[in-house]
Amino acid sequence: MHILLIEDEPKTGKTLKQGLEEENISVDLADDGLRGLQLALGLPYQVIVSDIILPKINGLDLCRQLRSNGNKTPLLLLSALHDTSDKVAGFEAGADDYLAKPFEFRELLLRIKALARRYQPYYTQENEVLQFEDLTMNLDAKTIIRGVKK
Repeated sequence: MHILLIEDEPKTGKTLKQGLEEENISVDLADDGLRGLQLALGLPYQVIVSDIILPKINGLDLCRQLRSNGNKTPLLLLSALHDTSDKVAGFEAGADDYLAKPFEFRELLLRIKALARRYQPYYTQENEVLQFEDLTMNLDAKTIIRGVKK
């Protein structure tokens, strides 16, 4: 599994990344909302985990921009904001899940796995094939082909 983690607090980002990687989850880490948006729009992820309070672009605006660009990757918002109105704002912005800080790492891990199970747009049912424009990668056959369009 490959996820994007957007967290501006260096210690928190490093700790979460390390914990997720110990669970065999590949993690790209962005430390501000703008970099997170660029990565999310440029690379396929199975899940995006984002703090709400971020520099440059906050998590709610990031979520809105992703959805307005047609990005349907499951997005889990993390926040110290835990009132019902904060959660409603997150879901209305397009988030698929919301987890208030502080949280148990195990719960975060289970929520990420649940979101990933429900969303696998880059895989076909017949075999493990990833495709982007003229690049095709067959994970079963372990081959990469460029320049052949279907």
